[in-house]
Amino acid sequence: MIGRQLRHYQIEAKLGQGGMGVVYRALDTHLDRPVAIKVLEADAVSNPERKKRFVMEAKAASALNHPNIVHVYDIDMADGVNFIAMEYVAGKTLDELTGRLVFASVSDRTDIWSLPLDANQGIVTGEPQRLTQDAADDVCPSASADGKKVAFISYRSGQRDVWIKDLETGKESSLTMSPAAEYYPTMSADGSKVAYQLEEKQKQTIWVAPLRGGMAQNACQDCGRPWHWSSNGQVLLYSTASPGGGPSGIASLDAGSGEKRDLLTHSGYGLYQSFFSADDRWICFLARLGPNRSRLFIAPYRTETPARESDWIAVTDGGSADDKPRWSPDGNLLYFMSRRDGSNCLWAQRLDHHSKRPAGPAKPVFHFHGARLAPGNVHNREFELSITNNRVVLPLGEVTGNIWMADLGGR
Repeated sequence: MIGRQLRHYQIEAKLGQGGMGVVYRALDTHLDRPVAIKVLEADAVSNPERKKRFVMEAKAASALNHPNIVHVYDIDMADGVNFIAMEYVAGKTLDELTGRLVFASVSDRTDIWSLPLDANQGIVTGEPQRLTQDAADDVCPSASADGKKVAFISYRSGQRDVWIKDLETGKESSLTMSPAAEYYPTMSADGSKVAYQLEEKQKQTIWVAPLRGGMAQNACQDCGRPWHWSSNGQVLLYSTASPGGGPSGIASLDAGSGEKRDLLTHSGYGLYQSFFSADDRWICFLARLGPNRSRLFIAPYRTETPARESDWIAVTDGGSADDKPRWSPDGNLLYFMSRRDGSNCLWAQRLDHHSKRPAGPAKPVFHFHGARLAPGNVHNREFELSITNNRVVLPLGEVTGNIWMADLGGR
């Protein structure tokens, strides 16, 4: 590594090594100053949990400003090497120091939680309840319409697999167990099958697995991520990229015939998070306007002619980061996550029963303003939610920590 250049950092000497990585002294060739570079160990790069902790360490340190805490300048990856660039402070090693060392340890994990809810009224009826609890992260939940089964991604086997939890019996079981990485499980309304994205050798396919009996089937070759099943489990909404690598659009897959149809596209914006209403007459989705701006829409679902852009109904104004639109069971509320009040909270917009146009202002349903247990502790790629008749199912990241003091005398 010595003599190598990572971006504009020229590695000069090794300073030390720990459980997570190796620290080097380097020269910032842009600003002509010494920096410390912490490199994630090669065997940890393939471990999602260790890589997540590496990123979390950088984010936690960058949020602090104190004379006794080094400044974090950057976190990046170059030529397959993950690294953190931080302030270099010349001085003694711990072996040469006497006195006391004060430091903090932070741990985090993500589990699937349930929030009791009168879904058609948008009224929370209880406190969040933990549904899964494991040392590994559980993310991306998708629930059946009756809220009795939940599919989710778990790292508990050391890789990304689809797991199922029966909320009546409490039983958890793996639906997949393969060396390939699975993403974005999407459970059918009746809880009989799950579609998911499989990624292997840089190829993405959609597979469908029955919960009882039978083998998983390759349902869509070279398709994007699955979003949602129609109420009868025959049509699956999924993402598709335009020819030439244009913005992502929304398409449908007929599970019986394999027929694919483009439904919604936009020349300038990518379209995501497409979900059927319970009566299959409407689709909600979002348009990504920029890094921190998105707009929620509703469009009629037509089996013959795709809805034109002029048919789209704007639900939000695009002024904030609104995400994850989901229908209430009766189709008269549209739930979504939004940072419009500074935190990632659950909101709902009342809709006209017939036209599906917004009726009045959106209202907050549940605030997640705390730092210890919140959606904001979950990476957006791993955050999905489901609205059932009586609950919201979502992942929440829990961050805990301790402050330690060590006596350096006698080392």
